[in-house]
Amino acid sequence: MSTKEAVADSALIDEKTNHSIEDAHYTSSSLEELYNYDDPLNYSTKYVDEYNPQGLRKPTEDEKKTLRRVLGRASYAVYLICLVELAERASYYSVQGLLANFIQRPLPPGSTTGAPVSKSDSQSAGALGLGTQVSSALTLLLQFLAYTVPIYGGFVADAQIGKLKAIWIGVFAGFISHILFIIAAVPSVIAGGHGVVPTALGIITLAFGTGFIKPNLLPLLMDQYPFQTDMVKVLPSGEKIILDRQKSLERMTLVFYWAINIAALSQVAGAVIQYRIYTLSPCGYHASEGGSCVADITAWQEVSVYILSAASECFAMTTGYELAYTRSPPHMKGLVMALFLFTSAILAAIGEALTPVLLDPHLIWPFAGIAIATFVCGLLFLYQFRNLHKEMEEERIFREQLDRSKDEEELKAQNVGPTAITDDHNLEAVTSIKSAVGR
Repeated sequence: MSTKEAVADSALIDEKTNHSIEDAHYTSSSLEELYNYDDPLNYSTKYVDEYNPQGLRKPTEDEKKTLRRVLGRASYAVYLICLVELAERASYYSVQGLLANFIQRPLPPGSTTGAPVSKSDSQSAGALGLGTQVSSALTLLLQFLAYTVPIYGGFVADAQIGKLKAIWIGVFAGFISHILFIIAAVPSVIAGGHGVVPTALGIITLAFGTGFIKPNLLPLLMDQYPFQTDMVKVLPSGEKIILDRQKSLERMTLVFYWAINIAALSQVAGAVIQYRIYTLSPCGYHASEGGSCVADITAWQEVSVYILSAASECFAMTTGYELAYTRSPPHMKGLVMALFLFTSAILAAIGEALTPVLLDPHLIWPFAGIAIATFVCGLLFLYQFRNLHKEMEEERIFREQLDRSKDEEELKAQNVGPTAITDDHNLEAVTSIKSAVGR
């Protein structure tokens, strides 16, 4: 190949970086000629075996189009991180589920602990007796703080202490919060009318713990994937395959989220269930004057709300987590993840504003209104980001070129021989801005 042809091919590669893939006018054969199979920067020694003695290799353009793509794997041990998320979410949702009755309803007759005296009694558990509006306000406060504090927790982890220390702080804060909730539930504290103070402190402390755990746990998990781009691997059969980084991160995110919504449909289910409660209750849409007005509806029907909500999160939230991780700068992943979580705080703020309308017999409309609004927002979101996959492909190409240029500059500056690709995003060396500057 002449010097003039090489310059032309280089210009075409730069053009692909700055424009869409469809506008590029270079041939795959020219790219194949530019690819240097002997360049150590095209290899990663994170995985070496007899079939891949130099390590795994970055794919050529032709290989990207023709080779079979499979999921890569992180070490199974890193999925122990999911146990931390499982424990944290179990802690959070368990408290959130109990708080409503604990705050809203009074002690059942004859009870000192908040539980009904008889298992056959239709009375609901309760303790503080502060009513529906106060109960909704405090539970929504928990949700709002739990998704606002992560902005601080993510920033501190990225800029100062690293992800691992931030998670430890969150775990300790969560432990303190449960001690406070236990104090609030002590019979003597309930009887003295002092339960609201430790309850409020427990809510704030639990939100603080969540704020340090939530934005840092998933980035820490995904940092354990060993390769920063797609890699070619030779199987014992001789077949070449591509370990697809994006799909691998999708799988890791999904596994993470299962350890912990079709959201609009879950709200529709809530509206239908509330309608059935009004229909089946002897009191209908009217308040009781002391009589028993229990609706003949099973708990399984109410479970449908949570099933649909979980299904929605597995689609929407896992994709959102993946985008927040893959499209954020290397040392801002915790902060960007926190900003993504902050949307839930906005949701809680809207819920707080709607608290005054949560009164019988108008409980159908909040569910129905949220379902309609969510459906409309989903359509607008789909229209706005319909070409996101094209933008991400352009970003990937540009990012790979920047990474390669950076690697080459570092090698020249150090005046040492070529080395293989390195990746310090392992569990033992949790990254942060501070530590990165020091390296």
